[in-house]
Amino acid sequence: MEVSYYMKQAKIFWLSCVFGLWTIFVLADFCFAQEITSPRQLKNDSISKLESLRTGDKSLDKELDRIIKYIQKSLQDKRGSLWQDDWHLLVTATKGQAEDEDDDDDADDSDDDDDVSSFSRALKVFHQEKQAIERILKHIGKITSGDDDDDDEDKAKPLIISPETKATFEQIIEDLILADRLLVERALYQAKVYQGIAKKIDRQIDKSEQELTKAQKELQKDKPDKAIKKYEKAWEHAQLALKHVRPEIATQAANNWLLEMQEALTSANQEQLFEAAEAIIEIGPYAISPLVEIVQNNEKDIEFRCVAVELLSNIGDNAAVSPLITVLAQEEAEELRDAAAVALGVLGSQQATEALIEAMQSDPAAEVRQSAALSLGVLNDPSAITSLVAALNDEDNMVRTNALRGLGELKAEGAIPEIITKLSDQDEYVRYTATRVLAEIADESVINSLLQKLEDEDDNVRRGAIEAIASFVSPQSTAIVPALIEAIIEDLDWQVRQGTAEALIKIGQPAVPELLSAYQSAGTNQREHITYALGNIAMAEPLKTQVIEALTETLSSENKTDALNAAVALYRLGLTEEAYNFALNHLTDEEDSVRTDAARALGKMGDERAISALETALQQDEDMFVRMAAHAAIEKITGGEYAF
Repeated sequence: MEVSYYMKQAKIFWLSCVFGLWTIFVLADFCFAQEITSPRQLKNDSISKLESLRTGDKSLDKELDRIIKYIQKSLQDKRGSLWQDDWHLLVTATKGQAEDEDDDDDADDSDDDDDVSSFSRALKVFHQEKQAIERILKHIGKITSGDDDDDDEDKAKPLIISPETKATFEQIIEDLILADRLLVERALYQAKVYQGIAKKIDRQIDKSEQELTKAQKELQKDKPDKAIKKYEKAWEHAQLALKHVRPEIATQAANNWLLEMQEALTSANQEQLFEAAEAIIEIGPYAISPLVEIVQNNEKDIEFRCVAVELLSNIGDNAAVSPLITVLAQEEAEELRDAAAVALGVLGSQQATEALIEAMQSDPAAEVRQSAALSLGVLNDPSAITSLVAALNDEDNMVRTNALRGLGELKAEGAIPEIITKLSDQDEYVRYTATRVLAEIADESVINSLLQKLEDEDDNVRRGAIEAIASFVSPQSTAIVPALIEAIIEDLDWQVRQGTAEALIKIGQPAVPELLSAYQSAGTNQREHITYALGNIAMAEPLKTQVIEALTETLSSENKTDALNAAVALYRLGLTEEAYNFALNHLTDEEDSVRTDAARALGKMGDERAISALETALQQDEDMFVRMAAHAAIEKITGGEYAF
């Protein structure tokens, strides 16, 4: 079951409070999934790069087709995908499948040769990739190992390629090699989880590491095609190591890593803690029994027991649900009950609904009631709605907040009247959450209730209210235009004014007459968001002419911020040349603030003709804020990062 945003946030909050931010380990593949492109994605990216090299030259395009075909074959064959997921190849020989094998650790590994056939489909990934790289090497003038399997008639003749194409080819080779290395490292990491328990496993790990070292040496000799063969063998040995992982070995490994974790918690060793946590999550279901024993052991340190609960939720096996329910109902330690409440929500089993309702209603600890309310929302069990509505009256503000979130997660439309009452709650965060939940599950019938919150003393509540209103309005919402006009002029918070402008834009032309009247009567520094709204509403004549005339008049205003905002609106309304030239001329104004506003205006217009002038400002203007505005404008126009 997918964990909601609120559930994730609650879990992180809980972990950071109990253990400190450094102990958050909520992903099984922490080391491999953070800021690293996956092996499969690297291959897909390589295909995209090859596609970008097409020029219409028949010889080049034909060769690109062949290289792409090899890479595609490393992703799937006629039977389907060769990948289990982005980080793992699909194999039939997996850990825990060798229960009936000879248990003699002193036996040699000759029987492993028969098991390589179990990996035959997965090995196509390396083989096909090697052929792709061999073809590329010939075109960039490098000698291959000469052992590709192409027929003579299919041999690639070196093409005459541009320096740019050569550079792309070289980058593709690097990416494909990286994909292989990551595959091996991931498989080797999985195998090392069980290191030191069985000699057969250790021998295969040693062989895998040896082949990995050989691959690196081949790369140092600039022979990537040979390196792939070494990666292939390294991956095979890692898989053979995993083949020897029987249930009793996995359980023993879990116990070993739990001892490591206990030591890490005692010594506050961050690296050791992460390593142990990842290993236990990797072991998966076989770690559940040892973890439950720790959770139930009153003699263990409470922090260690809480970590064990967290690991149970990360493993994600429903076998942990029943023990966690017992903890939630019977454990004396508040921290552990709280951890169990969060974990049951993460596991997502409706088997826990009754226990969580009971905890939300009667647990003496507010923190436990908070977590129970939040978890109930993600179980997708409608039977919890009545209890969540009752929890809206809990004495603790975060219980009320999380009950609202839970109702939002359950799309409890029948509870909308009760949710509306929380718009007047004494706690500002409860009021804010009520606005967000109404935006998710209500309709335009709640607009009037939300309009009242535009007078709320808390900025966040007003922001939430206007965002909700903006999600409901339509051209038929003319009755609320006066209230929105008042907010766009008077509210001191710019985010509220911006949200109000977005709501008026959705109402569209019916809002223009009052917007125009407000624009004409507004003082300086009150016009920004009205101007923005007018420039983004499609309108017919004669309204359009009236708006253009009012905005054009502002171009001569002494307030250059108002004038440049008007220029942006005029640009969007069709007066592109006049507005563009007005902003461009002010990019060299003697006032720093005017040049800054001019750069921003040009960025909002998005006219590519401004890039040259903006680059000049970026390179030559003496004012830092002008340069920053010019840089941001260039990136806005080009839609990408701009290095300078």
